[in-house]
Amino acid sequence: MNNTAPQRHPLTPSPIHPFTHSPLPPATPTHARLFAQYQRLSAGLPSDGSAQTLSLAEMAQRLCCGERNARLLLQRMQALGWLRWTAGRGRGRLSRLCLLRAAEGLQLERLQSLLAAGQLEAAFEGLPAQGREQLRQSLPHFLGASPAGGLRIPFYRPLHALDPIQVNRRTEVHMLRQIGAGLCEFEREQGQIVPALAHHWSVEAGGCHWQFHLRPGLRFHDGRPLRAEDVVQTLIRLRGSPGPYQALYQHLREIAARGPWCVQIALAWPDALLLNRLAHHAAIILPAQDWQRADFARLPVAAGPFRLQVNNDYRARLRAFEGFYRERPLLDEIELWVVPQDSPLPRVDVQLGHGRPAPAGWQRLSQLEQGCDFLLLNPAHAAFASAEARLALAAWLRQELVLEEPGRKSPALGYLPGWQHVPPRSSAPVATPRLRGPLRLITYQLPSHIELAERIAALCRRAGASPQLRVLPYPEFARMDWVAETDVLISGEVMGEDLDFGLYSGLVSDALFHIWLQPALRAELHALLERARSEPDAEQRHALLAEGYERVCAAGQLLPLRHSQQGLEHDPRLGGVQLAVCGWMPFRQLWLREAAGEALKV
Repeated sequence: MNNTAPQRHPLTPSPIHPFTHSPLPPATPTHARLFAQYQRLSAGLPSDGSAQTLSLAEMAQRLCCGERNARLLLQRMQALGWLRWTAGRGRGRLSRLCLLRAAEGLQLERLQSLLAAGQLEAAFEGLPAQGREQLRQSLPHFLGASPAGGLRIPFYRPLHALDPIQVNRRTEVHMLRQIGAGLCEFEREQGQIVPALAHHWSVEAGGCHWQFHLRPGLRFHDGRPLRAEDVVQTLIRLRGSPGPYQALYQHLREIAARGPWCVQIALAWPDALLLNRLAHHAAIILPAQDWQRADFARLPVAAGPFRLQVNNDYRARLRAFEGFYRERPLLDEIELWVVPQDSPLPRVDVQLGHGRPAPAGWQRLSQLEQGCDFLLLNPAHAAFASAEARLALAAWLRQELVLEEPGRKSPALGYLPGWQHVPPRSSAPVATPRLRGPLRLITYQLPSHIELAERIAALCRRAGASPQLRVLPYPEFARMDWVAETDVLISGEVMGEDLDFGLYSGLVSDALFHIWLQPALRAELHALLERARSEPDAEQRHALLAEGYERVCAAGQLLPLRHSQQGLEHDPRLGGVQLAVCGWMPFRQLWLREAAGEALKV
């Protein structure tokens, strides 16, 4: 393992351990406007302390202000140690001006101060494109424990929209879990549903009538009281709004408030999975009508352990919510800073995946993803019209991918690790299929998917096709208006903590393989799901769901390719780290511990 320290970036302060923040070199926390005025004043003049003679009128012209304001600005700059100025005595006398600091050096110090203080937006403001990229490359050096009593974590992209009824990317789902809460939640340690915003529920009429009792005194992040009517409006919106989860809630026939703390739900049919549905991230409770806010999808308000205070192109900031119904998060603040993937990460508190070596002494957690990377083939394309042709192409690709990356990935024979829903690889090599003409491939901007799609395109070219690969930004991909113009989709999906319900919801509607699902198979799945939703025994229900995915794979509608190892590496002084099924870690239990004999400074 190569642990050689990366070369320091020009914006990087002297090395700072992520858990022991020493002061930056003396930096001038100056207002951006005063610095811009100094840049105008110093343009073309030496900054080596040599004396220049200029009239006050000349300096006022450079500063774009009157002479009186010029005097005030010069005095402020002198007080900051940027220059020495001696006013000329008498009318027409020239002033003596000595510039002590180069504008470029001041700019670096100013950016260092802003980054150290976590003021990313102010640091990026006004920089040209090249300067912004240079600044992004320096961000990792300011990660780790923050002066605000929290943690700064690197991530490779900004968060997309966070409307719970539309989100289906794993990181956005994870963030919603940190900021939102539902009537109940799935507890991973217990492997069951436990109370959340509702402290009690009861069921009558053979499983069709439910009553939920809210905890008194609940509040949303903005201070509004959480009442039964908020629950009613949230669930009505979820049931009535088009989205990947709408089909999961169509049987909520009546939803009504009975006083401020009680909600009644009448179902169209008995449902052994209702509590799982209400623990789903799509069902986190929102203030009534709050989704009509212009910035709702960027900054949703909910009642979970953290409040989302900032969400922009540079970072997302979560602040511990004192009014959370359970124990308060152990850290005051957690931020995700958008850091380029190829930038150096010398020593940060946590890093997802295994793209680069971790510092010595870090702890590593890993597990197989509960899901897979897969291929979907459009049956409307002549080469993919039959299940046999689709399965044969997938078998060949699976073979070639394993040969190219031995040990890095494991071939997927089913949707989950351990499932075998496609024939295992035989000892005899799979023959190269014959492909002809153009082949339209699509994926979205996830590095692992792009890498896989590019390799599949190269393999299709070897098989005789002329592949054309499109890589879409995820928001554009999520609109799904590309389906009719695509032959091959390369993607992947990973389950959440409630594995069985994730499998169920995928078969109902929200998995990508539904885009080309054939009617006969859709009808088979519908009948199987009716049995699963009324099956109270968890093992029997899991077996039914596994059968559903076996049918989808056997029909060549879902073609598993490979399973990946999820990884998380962290400094051992970051406590409370657990690797969640989605690959992240629960934020509310994270904390910073002091090293033996060393005080933690933040």
